[in-house]
Amino acid sequence: GEVITPNTGTTGNGHTYRCIVAGTSGANQPNFPTGDQATVTDGSVTWQENTVTGNVVVPPPLGVNSTGQAVAGAGAFAAGRDVYIITTFANGVGETAIAGPFIARSNTAANDRIVITWVSIASWVGGLQAPYAVTGMKVYEADVATGGGIPAASTFKLVGTINAVNGTLNIDNTGAGASPPTSNTAAVGPVGNICTGQRYAIVLFKNRNGYISGMTEASVQGINVQNGSLQLFMGNIPRGPANTAARIVCFTVAGGTTVGDYFYIPSQDSVSGITMTSTVINDNTTTGATFNFTDIYLLSTTKVTAFFRKIQAPACVDIYYSATLNRMVLTNPTGHLVSLPADPESFYGDTSPVQPGQLDGQNTICWRDFRGTSYSLKERSGYIVEVSEGDPSAWQTVRKWEGVGPCGPRAAAVCNAFMCFAHRSGFYVFFGDAPQRVSKEIGHLSTSTWRRINWDYQHLIWVHIDEETQEVRIGVPLDDSTVPNVVLKVNYEESPSFNPPLFFSHFVGKEISSAEARKWSVDDIAAFVCARVERKLGSQASGARTSMSGADALTRQSQIMFGSSNPDGVVSAIDYGTYSDVGPNGVAGIDSVYETVAPAELMRVNQLGGMSVNAVGSGDLLVSIILGRQIAPDKSNKIDLAPIRLDESQVKPPRSVGGRGQNERMRPRFWNGKQPGAWFDLKYAVLYARAIANSK
Repeated sequence: GEVITPNTGTTGNGHTYRCIVAGTSGANQPNFPTGDQATVTDGSVTWQENTVTGNVVVPPPLGVNSTGQAVAGAGAFAAGRDVYIITTFANGVGETAIAGPFIARSNTAANDRIVITWVSIASWVGGLQAPYAVTGMKVYEADVATGGGIPAASTFKLVGTINAVNGTLNIDNTGAGASPPTSNTAAVGPVGNICTGQRYAIVLFKNRNGYISGMTEASVQGINVQNGSLQLFMGNIPRGPANTAARIVCFTVAGGTTVGDYFYIPSQDSVSGITMTSTVINDNTTTGATFNFTDIYLLSTTKVTAFFRKIQAPACVDIYYSATLNRMVLTNPTGHLVSLPADPESFYGDTSPVQPGQLDGQNTICWRDFRGTSYSLKERSGYIVEVSEGDPSAWQTVRKWEGVGPCGPRAAAVCNAFMCFAHRSGFYVFFGDAPQRVSKEIGHLSTSTWRRINWDYQHLIWVHIDEETQEVRIGVPLDDSTVPNVVLKVNYEESPSFNPPLFFSHFVGKEISSAEARKWSVDDIAAFVCARVERKLGSQASGARTSMSGADALTRQSQIMFGSSNPDGVVSAIDYGTYSDVGPNGVAGIDSVYETVAPAELMRVNQLGGMSVNAVGSGDLLVSIILGRQIAPDKSNKIDLAPIRLDESQVKPPRSVGGRGQNERMRPRFWNGKQPGAWFDLKYAVLYARAIANSK
């Protein structure tokens, strides 16, 4: 369905071609044929000549439409004659004018017969409907002594009519019928008001979204109207690709040029009793249509000359719809292309580019809107785009910050309260002033989680903000993984400003912990993409087919869903209230770990006394005390306390467990043992210890 012109300069070869066999084109373009409806193979693609053609009358036959040959001894021609033929087309309303004569036989022999064959007709002419359909080819003959030259048109006489393509007519004698016509009366449409003169036409495609394609000068076709009292028929109107909802035929006025201006009539109108027909064909099947309008009216309709400036959307690293601007933004490493307003599929090659900091040596990553302001995000900086009423290429850009930026287009996200992105140096949140790093807890050591990210695949890192649960998820490829295999999650419910868990108190002169802080977790989830999907589910009690076990009323309205990092098409959802996962051998446990930092009092050497834990849940809560400066627990740097059996419905005083040992930097760790169905909701915990030294 794609329609193209050969890449042979701005004017092409005067023809357009439609793909009739889908495939992949070759490395070099083929020699495109110019014959009507001719085909050519290009790689595994087949192109067919399909050039829109228009006129108010049927054009006379060309030499290629018929042939002549002599049959010896079957006729009555005298010897030594040159036989010339003129043909015309006849339809239900008239007859065409003549084209140039052709010689059918030179230097006849005595008793020669001349046989004329009607071999072809232009496809658009063959598609005319009665009474304008061609009903036959009339044949006129004149002969002169051999070498006598082409006879005058007035000497040709009618010898007969061929009634169908591939039909023949035998001519045995010099013609004696009527003379050929001197004007073309074979109209292709009713009486009308098309102005005479040379004009140009071009066909545009409108898709199901209502957006109109661009155009090139190479696809322009000329129309020479010589009779101003008729309507204009356009044939061979190409059908477009599968998503084409309508074709639009655009015209210049008589006397125009190939560069325009071009106009089309959106809907039928009537002015001073003259019907001005719409030049929009509201389907993708019709290949012929008749139009009527005056040039004065045409000048007042929809002008599309600027569509010459439309370009095909180039390859890009990010596609973003700006609701603030009602425009589509394409991003490539050198900048952005901004679409026309309310027309997200149209880009102008000269006025759509926006290139913030084009000399700063940084790749452009993406465009995002935050609180009504447009931001261009680069790999190590951010720019504000000052949008104006002018063309995007004239918009000014101002650098807002420098030093950090998103590592990829999927690594940036925006919500009502903030914009955030992942960078090699950490995770940043932007409230409108400058980006602030909020990943110190997981990224300040050489063995930290953030430093374990495989930055060779940073372009796959994704960020998703879930405003319902006040969580930001970051899908990252950890260690040697080449796809996102872990989700880093930060909960900001207790601190919308992403405050750290520790801060220095001037009242007590030391760092203290705060409940009003961000909280990081590491989810062992391999996902290439994450989204909150608005999908109404039924409750399990209702027996609905689309239900989730354990889902509460909120979860049944929308779910957090993950697209698998494997090429298996699997999409999984978080089912709140379900504490087991789908494993390779059936039901699997979900690893749940909670660790704190060491309070200031436990930074020096202490003797452990035990712990008191207030928690609810199900299964065994495994409690350990992590010792020393190491992060990952092993047998040598932790003390395991007695498991605490949790009851989901218990409302009891905190459970206490004792412990022995001494060390510095003591901090608690809680774990569910990765047992299916085991979970805990920790209210608070108290660690009992006695300092055995006043300093380290």
